[in-house]
Amino acid sequence: MKTCRRCLREFDAHDPDDYSPAREIGELFLDAADPEGKNELCPDCREEMGMLNLPGFGQ
Repeated sequence: MKTCRRCLREFDAHDPDDYSPAREIGELFLDAADPEGKNELCPDCREEMGMLNLPGFGQ
C-alpha cells in the first residue's frame, strides 16, 4: 500500500481501476512535471489534476 502525498489516503498502486480520461491527462501532466515518478498520488487526486489541466490541454 502507498500513501497519497496530497490527501494522505492509502491506495494500492497495482489495483486495476476503470478508465477515466481526466485521470489519463493527470498522469500525463504528472509525468511531464516529475519524470522520476516521485509524485505518488492516489487515482482520485490524479483525476483531479487532470480536470484542472483540461482547459489548457492542447495549447
